[in-house]
Amino acid sequence: MNPKITSEQKILETCRQIVSEEGIQALNMRHIAEYQGISLGSLYHYYPSKEAMMSAAVESVWLDIFALQRPMTCSGSFLSYIRWLYDRVKKSRIDYPNFSLAHSMSFAAASKQDAKNTMNRCFAQIKGRMAEALEKDRQVKAESFTKEFTKKDLIDFVFSSFFASLMDEKVNSRILLQVIKKCIYE
Repeated sequence: MNPKITSEQKILETCRQIVSEEGIQALNMRHIAEYQGISLGSLYHYYPSKEAMMSAAVESVWLDIFALQRPMTCSGSFLSYIRWLYDRVKKSRIDYPNFSLAHSMSFAAASKQDAKNTMNRCFAQIKGRMAEALEKDRQVKAESFTKEFTKKDLIDFVFSSFFASLMDEKVNSRILLQVIKKCIYE
């Protein structure tokens, strides 16, 4: 195999394509190198281990699912941003039919510290965007938040509830959206 110049971005695109077509279990260094047409040694230049590559691949899929590398496009209300997150998850079931968010979370939880750090970075970005959407939302009742129930408390609750709801393959947003409506709009 002739060595070919590649980039980390191209490698991650390949990883996302493999995950989309074959599932996360199909990711391995040799398969990615073959898919890219590069030597295995070239791949090790970017990722010193399978764990590092898997961590980067899972992060890349998460970034794509939640559009975290692009500017936040959802305007309007906090509620519309949460709806948009659910829509992204539903779309991911089409784009990545063999990728389970629950599986990737369990992979990160059971894996090394690097994978946990990767997952926590993605989670922090999602929470940050939730906070941004909440801050921009002019429809939120002023009296919604108190010392006992802060914006951070709401974001933590919504974030936890959102990810808990993803464990169900049906991805039902109805209850969480109703709780948000009653909590900060009505």
